[in-house]
Amino acid sequence: MIIINKLFNILRYEVSPSQISLSLILGMFLGFLHLSNLLSLFIIMLILLLNVNISISLIGLIIFWLLSILFNSLFHNIGYALLVDATLLKGFWTLLYNLPIVPLTKFNNTIVMGGLVFSIVFTIPVFILSRFVVIKYRKNLEK
Repeated sequence: MIIINKLFNILRYEVSPSQISLSLILGMFLGFLHLSNLLSLFIIMLILLLNVNISISLIGLIIFWLLSILFNSLFHNIGYALLVDATLLKGFWTLLYNLPIVPLTKFNNTIVMGGLVFSIVFTIPVFILSRFVVIKYRKNLEK
């Protein structure tokens, strides 16, 4: 019950709608990328360094991780299309894989690549939608 009250307090007063939306987007990236790669570590560092709400990022992580279970086959198809079927990119992927740290991002995993592309594509829609929801929630709360 305390967690739910804290969530509603965040939505009501504590941070701007844009900060809440950015927090949710960073949680989306974590949820869709899974936590076992260097990209996830980079996003965790962004959450800690930027002025975003960690609680909302954790909620976003949980929500989008649950959604990723449903979307894993879609992520695999997107990643497979980019990593295997797109022969024009083969040299680029080989170059990236031969760099010292880049393989730790696990970009060569079809699900990670698909989740990354999916997250990038849906960044702006999720930002706009979540910001709209927070503004509407606050406006209805004032009535």
